Amino acid sequence: MQRFVFALEAFGVDFVIWLVNFTKCAFPLSLCLAQLASGTTSAQERLPGDYMNEFWTGYETPHTPWAKPYALGKIKAFFIAPYSAAREVAELAQRLDLQVFGETTISESALGATDIYHAQVKGTSPQEKRMALLQKLEQRYDVIIVANFDFALLPIEVQYRIAEQVAEGTGLVFVYRHNPREGFFRNPDESGRNFVCSNIPFAGLSFYRDVFMQGAKSFSPDGISKRLVGTYKLRKGRVVQIDFGIRCSAGYGGFCLTPKEAFTFRSLAQYEYHQMLIINAILWAAKKEPPVLIDAPEEIAQSVAMEALPMKVSLKLQSQLETEAKAIVTIKNEWGEVEGESKFAVQIRQGENKLTLTVPRLTGGGHYIDVRITNPKGALCWASFWLHVLPKLKIAEVRMDKLSYERSEDATGFLQLSSPCRDDKWSLSVRLLDNYGRIYAIGRFPIKQGSSSVRFALPLDSAISMAGRCRVILMHGNDGIDQQEAEFVVPKRDIDVFPTLIWGTLPGILGHFLHEQIRKAGFNTILLPHYFCPWEESESGERRLIATVVRDDMFVVPYTTHISAWSGLGDDQTYQQRLEEFEKTAKFLAPYAPLLYSLGDENFIPEKAGFEPADRAGFIAFLKRKYGTLDALNNSWRTNLRSFDEASPISLPEARKLRRFAQYHDTETYREELYARWHRWLNDVYRRFDPYAKVGSEGSEPGDLEKTISGLGFWGPYREVVYQTLLRSLAPRSLVRGSWFGGYVFARRELGGLRRFVWDTLLDGSNLFEIFCCYTCETIFNTDLTFSYWAEAFLPDLKEIVDGIGQLLAASEHDNDPVAIYHSQASLHAANLHSPFGSRHSAHASALSLLSDSFLQPFYTTTNKVKAGALKTKGSPKVLLLICEQAISDEEAREIAEFVKRGGLLISDVAAAIMDGNCNLRSSGALDDVFGIKRSRNLISPQVGSLDLVLQKITVAGTGIAMPKLHLPNVTCDSAVQLATGVAIGKVGDAPAFIFNHYGKGAALLFNFPISTYQDLEREQKVAMLKLLSSLIRAFGVQPFCEVQLSDGIPAIGFRVSKFKRGNIVSIGILAHRPSPKAESIYAKVKFAKPMHIYDQRTGKYFGQTDLLSLTISPVTATMLSALPYKVKRLDVSVKPGTEIAAGSKLSLSISLRASDDAAPVGHIYRVRLTNPNGEDAWHYARTIKADVSSHKPVSVSIPFAYNEAIGKWTITVRDIATRIEKTISVTIKPSRSFGR
Repeated sequence: MQRFVFALEAFGVDFVIWLVNFTKCAFPLSLCLAQLASGTTSAQERLPGDYMNEFWTGYETPHTPWAKPYALGKIKAFFIAPYSAAREVAELAQRLDLQVFGETTISESALGATDIYHAQVKGTSPQEKRMALLQKLEQRYDVIIVANFDFALLPIEVQYRIAEQVAEGTGLVFVYRHNPREGFFRNPDESGRNFVCSNIPFAGLSFYRDVFMQGAKSFSPDGISKRLVGTYKLRKGRVVQIDFGIRCSAGYGGFCLTPKEAFTFRSLAQYEYHQMLIINAILWAAKKEPPVLIDAPEEIAQSVAMEALPMKVSLKLQSQLETEAKAIVTIKNEWGEVEGESKFAVQIRQGENKLTLTVPRLTGGGHYIDVRITNPKGALCWASFWLHVLPKLKIAEVRMDKLSYERSEDATGFLQLSSPCRDDKWSLSVRLLDNYGRIYAIGRFPIKQGSSSVRFALPLDSAISMAGRCRVILMHGNDGIDQQEAEFVVPKRDIDVFPTLIWGTLPGILGHFLHEQIRKAGFNTILLPHYFCPWEESESGERRLIATVVRDDMFVVPYTTHISAWSGLGDDQTYQQRLEEFEKTAKFLAPYAPLLYSLGDENFIPEKAGFEPADRAGFIAFLKRKYGTLDALNNSWRTNLRSFDEASPISLPEARKLRRFAQYHDTETYREELYARWHRWLNDVYRRFDPYAKVGSEGSEPGDLEKTISGLGFWGPYREVVYQTLLRSLAPRSLVRGSWFGGYVFARRELGGLRRFVWDTLLDGSNLFEIFCCYTCETIFNTDLTFSYWAEAFLPDLKEIVDGIGQLLAASEHDNDPVAIYHSQASLHAANLHSPFGSRHSAHASALSLLSDSFLQPFYTTTNKVKAGALKTKGSPKVLLLICEQAISDEEAREIAEFVKRGGLLISDVAAAIMDGNCNLRSSGALDDVFGIKRSRNLISPQVGSLDLVLQKITVAGTGIAMPKLHLPNVTCDSAVQLATGVAIGKVGDAPAFIFNHYGKGAALLFNFPISTYQDLEREQKVAMLKLLSSLIRAFGVQPFCEVQLSDGIPAIGFRVSKFKRGNIVSIGILAHRPSPKAESIYAKVKFAKPMHIYDQRTGKYFGQTDLLSLTISPVTATMLSALPYKVKRLDVSVKPGTEIAAGSKLSLSISLRASDDAAPVGHIYRVRLTNPNGEDAWHYARTIKADVSSHKPVSVSIPFAYNEAIGKWTITVRDIATRIEKTISVTIKPSRSFGR
């Protein structure tokens, strides 16, 4: 009966009715769990969910251990909080001695999730969350904390179980106000609020000054506490409600224990005291208040005149015990920098005690005085007080002249005083700092008597961070009187890192903790999604999140729009209407020097683009530009239009039905131009405000890729071999490109695949890593921001790459063989209309696979390039492949025919050039003469049968080439093809296949069946086809730089070999075939075309000068080799001005290589790393230095040491990335005479 009385008291009548019914039908929790596990989704098929369901506490950040260890022992605490805000629980556990238990929620307003992504992860559904909570709440806890979650959204039986524990003595803390049961708040306890809010320096916390008490008549601790905290009793239990007066969304990262606030350089200091409030609340609710209590001293309850310092301060201590203790008193300025610390023994007696402190002379402004008293068992008490020191003359304002400065400029600014100086002893001390705490420029600027302002300027050539801080100290003689700080940005233009990007970040100080964590793993860039950052110049909330990222010296990629959501792409008025919006965005972003500007992810050409009324005028203008006359348009479209105005775009289904192929081709060409035009237009807008801007999209449809990327600086497609090969063929090497991977639930089931992806995308030519993401179930983090188990799988590979190999490859060109694949956008359109021999995309993928198995690295050439003479200029290909290229114009056909006549080899699969350049069917193929064929009345006629080779040998350039045995069942050939001058090497029934024809000085090989057949062949069949093609290609002077063979001498089919070249260095990446997740490393031989000096880039092993290596090659991580024409003897490093320098000086390194036979090494890249006297990696000084590709002169780098650098012996290691040869030197830093420490 008592439980129903209690339920009525706490929850009301409705809950009692539910409880009666629930009691009647209740069944054991174990049965509930068993039923859940045997549901429709097999638990074995789902991914482990501990990373987001449990509270992790492994990542330690700087903190003050207020109550850890705690003299009264550990607090058994149960948390319910959003998983993406759960880092705050780990922060709390660093400061308070806790046993952490709990269950996370999906957000502040959703217990579990039901979408298809979370469904892949165990423990994330609402039902699983309910059962987990019921099971975990069978234990008793000292305190339960419901942190930024709506208590009313908990299952009613969970609510009841919590309330039942509270009634029996468990504490309950609500943080952020949602919709708790009013029954918890019926019995106030004012004494609890006084304790919870005691000894917290509210006056020194910007949230309470600027947000919480904004508009209040007075700012007092009592006024704050009454609005902030409510304390109550529920039977034997205590309840605390902390209400910050704001909401905090936590679906994509948020707060749960402290108020949401933007991150500044003061945040780390202030966060300590925000956490102190939660500590007090938990201890009071758990009835574990400290055995010693501190009363705030009246002397520092208000502002103190500077003249009153130094001063004595007396603290009253109320103690329940007698003990020998130690007091630790720390004084910090508002940035958390320690100004003084003392430790001394204290004898504490029961009852009232007195502790006397001396507050020394301090500069004007705010200071925190932290007091902690401990004994051998742990913390006894703690307190912090805000002391505001008032000088007679103070700084009214410090202002930088602008937000952003180049390193070649001086940082200039202006100081305004509260009143004029009364004598000539006044001056301004200016220090330039960064986020690493380095003081890299100092200056003293006199202030004239009677003046109330002064200007200052300091050089920025020693800046190494984008985050600039200008600390100004008003001096009278040698005494600091007041100080303030202003911020600025120093863009990094000479980027020497391999950009490694994560999608999103967390808000406020949690974002700072995330940035520090990912930096250790090799990350250096944050993409800020559009839904996180409206690009408005506002200081409120997280709209200045870009400033937070730059404060941590992380590159930023703002997601500025999503092109596919737009309409009116062909209307000039649309551009004008949106111009102001994007100019505002560009103006706001430019000072922060974004690494890239994203125009959206997964962009595509909108279905209505080109078809909207606003697009019609643009379509007509496009047709006029293309055709010139109406007759030319009608001739192509095969229409009888009376004017251009009658022309209209046509959809794919309609074009197929009406056989309006040219009209469809023009429609798609126009739509692709609109897509490319928007990219170019936005690129121009952003570059007007930021001349260094690299603009583009990620994970997006290519359109006509050649047009789309023209002029852009960035393009990040999803990883797919045809798209990637086309991109690397069309884009300059300077184009920033990468492919998304990471926490995708459907892609992380197999950890080896993630590791393989890292190396695959590098060998694709990516010079950017893009990792998804930092929140949702696809986050790469556990709840405390340690890395999840799948991230731990690939992060070592990623870090290895970004520490040198990545920079070498990014600075190298693709070392392509003279083998080109033709790309015609018209043929792509034609394939949409007419694909009698299968998918064009599959055919291209097969062709790339076949060439890869031949150990050739091809490239794409295009219609535009061929028309511009790409087949007849220096460096033109020797072999050209036409794969599903149905639509070829007369001009293209002539260029291709001339290429063959001059001695080139043309290889094609089937139905080549049966359409013209506008996708109209021809009466015969434009290249039939080159292939030595003719066609029957039917232009094409698919026929299925078995292919067999009928010739044993063919002659090429007077040399006989033996044909292998090859039998291919179920091949679809074109039986309309008949021999003219060509020779059939094989046949499918009576139809010719592998038709070989001499043409001029060259030759052509027509498969006459889809090359996509190659993908489905057995190994022996692939080997035979490779032998046929390789023999023919080699006859035309094309030989692989290296090839891989298995132990039986058979080509290593499915292996990947990628080549890059810079100066003398050929970098080779090899990955073994990976047919299944269980595939193991394979012993193989790598044979080079000629002897080279070979080095392992990952281990530094030198294999000697050889043309044959025996290696074990992994299918997961790449074997990375350097092939050089010389042996590197040694690496030389010299320093100026010497091996002993003063802090604040620049050290110049000169780096050079010495090679065998007096060879001149060119193009090498060096990695420079520094270790400080404490043995710590000074990674912020790491540099990547590139030697010239045309000169072997030494390269130099300057290291600007800070004035407050660690004194002692520093170690500098220089590594040649290609050979991994290293040289280590030591330098000693001595104190600077011009800088007082």
